[in-house]
Amino acid sequence: MSDVLRLTGVSFVRGDRTILAPLTWKVTADQRWLILGANGSGKTTLLRIAAMYEHPSTGDVRVLGERLGHTDVRVLRRRIGYMSPSLAAQLRPELRCLDIVMTAKYAALEPWWHRYTDADAARARACLERMGVANLAERAMSTT
Repeated sequence: MSDVLRLTGVSFVRGDRTILAPLTWKVTADQRWLILGANGSGKTTLLRIAAMYEHPSTGDVRVLGERLGHTDVRVLRRRIGYMSPSLAAQLRPELRCLDIVMTAKYAALEPWWHRYTDADAARARACLERMGVANLAERAMSTT
């Protein structure tokens, strides 16, 4: 089975604090993982590295056969499903829920980074409807 994710010798240091000690981790297409740990143990950092939103201090990161530092992560992120409270914290609170759903098309954090069509808005509304929250489409994320 081919690797979907391969981290080799990955560590992350912020200032003088080691968030992740060197680790090696491989995920294949037929596997599902659950990351558990205490607050501050590095779970979010690990997932941000795996989703290519963060660069490690050391090591090699390969996602879907592409190597971090040798690929356009803005394009690759479109193939990665990632949601976390830390990702939500990166979004402007005043963004409409509809805009946030639309930005997923390009794995973007802001709707002005790309152009969206009426069809994109209709698809985003359909996704909100499917989740039973279509009534929140025009509300700011911070008020939902």
